[in-house]
Amino acid sequence: MDCQKIKVFKLDLYINKHRIILKLKSQGFCIVKDYKQGQIKPKGKIYWINLGVHDIILRYKGLMLGIFSFYYYFFSKNKNKFQFIKYILLHSCARLIARKLKMNSVAKVFKMYGSNLTIKFVDIKSIFRKLEL
Repeated sequence: MDCQKIKVFKLDLYINKHRIILKLKSQGFCIVKDYKQGQIKPKGKIYWINLGVHDIILRYKGLMLGIFSFYYYFFSKNKNKFQFIKYILLHSCARLIARKLKMNSVAKVFKMYGSNLTIKFVDIKSIFRKLEL
């Protein structure tokens, strides 16, 4: 039996940050004034204001995991661009919670829930759990 060499190809995917940010803009998560100048401002998704804080954080976490899992599990080459997208979603969530709880600033939300918007709750089976964005 002959041993043959098998050629291995490495696949690198690059994140199209501009496309993801424009998609977030069309969904109402941020305002893009000038992309090239970096004038991108997070905005709370106003349609979710009637939900509870727990449900708001769950939806943002699901959105973030959906975006990240698509690129991360394909071994993207430039993972550092995730940080800006995470910043947009985290501050968008904080702005929505601040508006819901009628707080004056996002800093009060981060002071109340921590830098990763962590909430503590008891589930149906009376088990103490933490949920963080």
